[in-house]
Order: sequence, then structure tokens, then C-alpha cells
Amino acid sequence: MRPEEPFDAELRVEVVLFCAEDSDFAVLAASDADGGEVIAAGPLGHLERKMRVRIAGRWQEHARYGMQVRAELGYELDPDDDDGARKYLLTIKGIGRSRADKLIELYGGGVFDAIDGDPRGSFASLPGMGAKA
Repeated sequence: MRPEEPFDAELRVEVVLFCAEDSDFAVLAASDADGGEVIAAGPLGHLERKMRVRIAGRWQEHARYGMQVRAELGYELDPDDDDGARKYLLTIKGIGRSRADKLIELYGGGVFDAIDGDPRGSFASLPGMGAKA
């Protein structure tokens, strides 16, 4: 890694080191698939601890903090395991643990593809979520 070298990777946010209150600027410590640490700074204030994310930008040598990624873009990726999927589903109004577990049981690793492809049908397949009689 050299200053200005492009960076684009899937990461897991480990710690939000700093998040500005008046903008989307944040500094994150994240880990890559090999467990290596990456510090990224930029418009990342919408990302949170434990999220699976994609960050793109360029390496920079910060005078005080050393090598880090100057992020140009960062966004959340779908969770890659059942626990992550469950936690995400629990953020949806009306989906509690039982319904989240049932969705994962029905669709497995394809739960988000199923919801994206047929949102109404995916949720209607759950007990108590279909059309009222």
C-alpha cells in the first residue's frame, strides 16, 4: 500500500473511532477477510459496528495517524451469516425474533434475495403476516 494507491474491499466494521455530529464524516477501524486491520476515514457516518461493508477510496499517509484509507464511498452489504441476517431483520417493524427465525428457516442464505424479489410474498408466507380473513 502506497499513498494514492486505490483501495476497494469488503470489510467488517470493528469500531467507530470518531463520528462527526454535524456531517457524515467518520473514522472506522475495520477488518478484512484475513483479519487485517484497515482504518478508513471519510463519508462513513452511516456505518455502524459489526456491519459488513464495502469501502472504496485511496490510501493516504496521515501526518498524525499514519496509513489509512481516504474513503470516497462506503455502503452496507447484506449480512453473510444467519446471526447477521437475524439482527438485520429485527430492525424491520413488525419482525420479531420468531418471524426473523422463520424467514431464515424458509429462505436460508437467500433471505434477502427472496425479500428483494417478492417482498409481499416473502412476508405473507409467515404466520400472521398474510391477508386478513
